[in-house]
Amino acid sequence: MRITHQMITDTTIRNMRNNLDRLEQLQNSITTGKRLSRPSDDPTGVARALTYTSDIASGEVYLRTMDSSMSWMSATDDALSSAGDLLQRARELAVQGANTGTMTGGDMAAIGAEVDNLMKQMIVTGNASLRGQRLFGGEQVDTDPFAGTAGLPGYTYTGDTGQMRREYDVNAYLVINTPGQATFGPAITALMNLRDHLNAGNGAAVSGTDISAVDAALDTVLSARAEVGAKMNRVEAAQGRQNLLQVNLEDLRSKTEDTDFAEAASKYSIQETVYKASLQVGGQAIQPSLLDYLK
Repeated sequence: MRITHQMITDTTIRNMRNNLDRLEQLQNSITTGKRLSRPSDDPTGVARALTYTSDIASGEVYLRTMDSSMSWMSATDDALSSAGDLLQRARELAVQGANTGTMTGGDMAAIGAEVDNLMKQMIVTGNASLRGQRLFGGEQVDTDPFAGTAGLPGYTYTGDTGQMRREYDVNAYLVINTPGQATFGPAITALMNLRDHLNAGNGAAVSGTDISAVDAALDTVLSARAEVGAKMNRVEAAQGRQNLLQVNLEDLRSKTEDTDFAEAASKYSIQETVYKASLQVGGQAIQPSLLDYLK
């Protein structure tokens, strides 16, 4: 095949353009800090980077879910702690009221008045909320679930038994709310009975049934609090794992798509030398021919 001057010119220009393209790619990599600017740069690397980005985004969602869940359960634990304190005080008063030998009717009525206040505060605690959402109303979070009544059981409950289920990791779920009626109902009823028996001067009922009812209600509250604590520990452990995973994913994504500046600068220097050399050689290869003068 005969090699013409035009073929040499075209080849030289094409090679110089390729050298310039590679130089431009390296310059873009250095100035943007990204090794991958389009899929054609490294299709496999782009696919990996997209996977890492998707996993990081999912991890951020899980972390936000865990943060909100921890806030909810922490507020629940505070409310249950207050309920436990109220019942502890009620038990102390019940023990005092059971000592009928040293108590007058007026003394027992005074204790009954304090127990009445404890019962009212228990209802307030059962209506505790976080950012306007009731903690113990099941899925009915917009209105108070408990209201006091004059007769037994001492309250009405307008919440439900709905479970607030949250996904805090892949296929890992957690119920963050505590059933309100099952947790606070026995306490309110026990306090109401204790109050009424104290007001009636019925020390036998106080010692025979009320103290044990308060103890049972306290056990219920403590059991609920223990369950909340166990769930919080589980979420805290999951948060630690997810935070570590996020760091690892960020590192992998950076290694995949970010520029290695030392390597890129070295390649840029070499490519710049290659391009300048191609310009010099090309200038010598593309010489005017006799036909150029005849045109």
